[in-house]
Amino acid sequence: MRSIFALCAVLVLAFSGCLGQQCPDTYAPVCGSDGVTYPNSCQAVQAGAQVSINGTCEANTCVDSDGGKDLFAQGTSSGAMGSVRDECKDATSIDEAYCSGKEAVSETFPCPAGFACTSGECVKAPCQDTDGGKDSAAKGTVTAPGQRLIDECSGSGAVKEYYCSGNEAASEVMQCGSGMHCVSGACVEAPCTDSDGGKNASVQGTAMKGSESLQDSCAGAAAVKEYYCDSNTLRYETIQCQSGFSCRGNACVKDICIETDSGKDAAVKGTTTYGNLSYTDNCYSASTVIEYFCSSSTSIDDDMVSCGSGKECTDGRCRAVQCAENTTALDEEVRKHTIASYDSGDEITLRVGDAVGMNDGMILKLYSMSGNSTTFRLYEDYEAYKDGDQLCSATIASGDDKDNLCGESTGLVEVLAVNDSEDTAELAIEDYYAVEYYFVEGTLADWTDNPACPDDEIMFDRLDAVFYPYLATSSGGMNLDNKKFVMFDTLATIRDVDSPSITFELDGEEFEVESGDSFSYLGNDYEATLNFNDDGLIRFRAVPE
Repeated sequence: MRSIFALCAVLVLAFSGCLGQQCPDTYAPVCGSDGVTYPNSCQAVQAGAQVSINGTCEANTCVDSDGGKDLFAQGTSSGAMGSVRDECKDATSIDEAYCSGKEAVSETFPCPAGFACTSGECVKAPCQDTDGGKDSAAKGTVTAPGQRLIDECSGSGAVKEYYCSGNEAASEVMQCGSGMHCVSGACVEAPCTDSDGGKNASVQGTAMKGSESLQDSCAGAAAVKEYYCDSNTLRYETIQCQSGFSCRGNACVKDICIETDSGKDAAVKGTTTYGNLSYTDNCYSASTVIEYFCSSSTSIDDDMVSCGSGKECTDGRCRAVQCAENTTALDEEVRKHTIASYDSGDEITLRVGDAVGMNDGMILKLYSMSGNSTTFRLYEDYEAYKDGDQLCSATIASGDDKDNLCGESTGLVEVLAVNDSEDTAELAIEDYYAVEYYFVEGTLADWTDNPACPDDEIMFDRLDAVFYPYLATSSGGMNLDNKKFVMFDTLATIRDVDSPSITFELDGEEFEVESGDSFSYLGNDYEATLNFNDDGLIRFRAVPE
């Protein structure tokens, strides 16, 4: 019995009192396991409850100021273990505090589309533009409620620019402007490109920058207007083709003789071309054709070809016909015949007052000379030369040159040397010609060339021919041996020209005549009148005796 009382005394000391013992009056509230608040732990034990939490039961209840999982209001949850506040995790999500039982906890939630997290709550997102507005030179991104729009190209020369209008997204198509184009949603300076790699006159190229496109083109007979890129800028330069080249197809190409009728084919009307020279077969009379052909890869020659029996020349070719007569009055305007063509590699000497043929029928005359200086006059054609109607005058000193006199396509004219005492000048001309201007008057009884048809009957009342430069087998330094000039209705071959006579071959017969001499041709007798100067034959005239 004594042992029981001793054990009780020990338990009383341990629990601050046992059943039937008095608890102290100390107020240190605790929340019992039965959910009741007791003044102190002793009284809770006496009531048969375990101490769950120090403090009143009411003080350990969790409270959320925004009422729960409200993403659109910032709140604080206070529970038994402390408080948790709504916070932004990043720009588009929130750590939302709420009560779970008596404890405050948090959970991450994304803000809805069109909303962003600010100060611990999801609010409607404002419109934002990364390039600051209508800036076509920068690729921007517009973010608006429910939208994310990125600037984009609208074709190669414009950009579709997104921007903020209030709190809404808007767009506008903006042109990039000259020299600019759109790349990846922004207007940038367009790169300059050249398809032929730069200053390449031998290839026709196209230089481009943005919407501007420029193509190489011929700038005259022997020059190219060449477009190229320089420091990302389109530029051009006029490039002269080298000797032996001319501009065709908008590029400098090597000159080579080409014929379309495979040579001397009188049955086909052909065209023979070398560089900028082009000649087409044509009828010289009803029975003969002037047939042009390549005498080498770099030169053109011509020959008179008879159509033969039973054929006549029509439209530059020979064809079979029936016997017919056609009487024609020969009363022709002055016509031109090219005896030979030359370039700057063949020097020419002109005396003051002399003239020479040039491109497009123009005539260049050495008009005067003073000391080391020469003055030239340029005429559009023979008629203008006869009338003294010049295009312009040009003065060139010895050792100097000029290109394309009067703005015409004359090519380069260079004065190599001047002999003031003899009034002569040595020249190098890019392209020039020995030419004949002739006039024929008479009657032609033209029968079809057939053995059964009568022979043609031709009576020339007059033949008058002038030469530029003056005709000689060595005229002004040019070699005219075996070249041809027009004599009556055919081509005569020059054998020798030496004052006071000329020797030529006509229809297989050789003639040597001086001024005043008579000669026979096609059964008719003619008197020759020859006019010479120190450089050669100026005029050849023949009239019936």
